[in-house]
Amino acid sequence: MDRDTLIDRWYVHRIRLDSEGTARRVSIGTEAFARETEWFALDDCEMTERGLSTPAVQQIVRSRSTRPVTQWGVGKTKKVPPAHVRARVLLRKLTEAVKVESSFVVSQLLRDIADLTGVKRRRRGWRPPSRRLRPG
Repeated sequence: MDRDTLIDRWYVHRIRLDSEGTARRVSIGTEAFARETEWFALDDCEMTERGLSTPAVQQIVRSRSTRPVTQWGVGKTKKVPPAHVRARVLLRKLTEAVKVESSFVVSQLLRDIADLTGVKRRRRGWRPPSRRLRPG
């Protein structure tokens, strides 16, 4: 069986007749792409709405019907807004953080802005400007 047929059809069945003395025993084989042919006694097979089914067919259909579990979400590209939109959001957050003198948030935003623009940041964190009290 050629590779493309196995990929398109998921699997094919093979029939084998084994001699046991004067009798013949029927075995049904299921061949799938990148898998060895698995052989089953006729008693292990059943007829379903899809046709003849072996335990291997059930496993193949299950594996094709469920989404594979991937640790890193391979193949999915996260949509990222354009750089000018991200920059606008970061600048708004930065303005708000400076108003409340949140050095932690400002440091995070500076890191995000540096990553967005490709500019290397200085190692020192941000500190709010000291307030001078005017004599009253």
